[in-house]
Amino acid sequence: MAASIAEVKLIIDTTLVDDQITAMLSTAENIIVTHIDPLADSRVTTTVRDNIKNWLAAHFVAIRDRRTREEGADGIRTVFLDKVDMGLDGTTYGQQAKFIDPTGKLGEIGMPGRKRLAFHFSTPRDEVGDP
Repeated sequence: MAASIAEVKLIIDTTLVDDQITAMLSTAENIIVTHIDPLADSRVTTTVRDNIKNWLAAHFVAIRDRRTREEGADGIRTVFLDKVDMGLDGTTYGQQAKFIDPTGKLGEIGMPGRKRLAFHFSTPRDEVGDP
């Protein structure tokens, strides 16, 4: 199963048009490349990568095309299925993407209390020479 609009639509029913789902697939691909680094881990086969991409895209579709769990009388009360403040745990689709990821890196994104460090490598000033 390749990552595609059709596969995403098999995972989630949506009213979004194909161009919108393409944007979700693109975002999913960016997350995979940025956070999982599939080229560095042999466990991330093409099939696994495509599965993660489809489920991540479904997660983004669910955020964009929100579904209600409950609605009150005359539309006064609406309870949505997802919780956007929970990252990938906010939808069952994001949870599934984390489960499929053999590296566990998707599970680390946005974890409370976890600090990210940015490393920047450069040449020491004395090796470059002062102008």
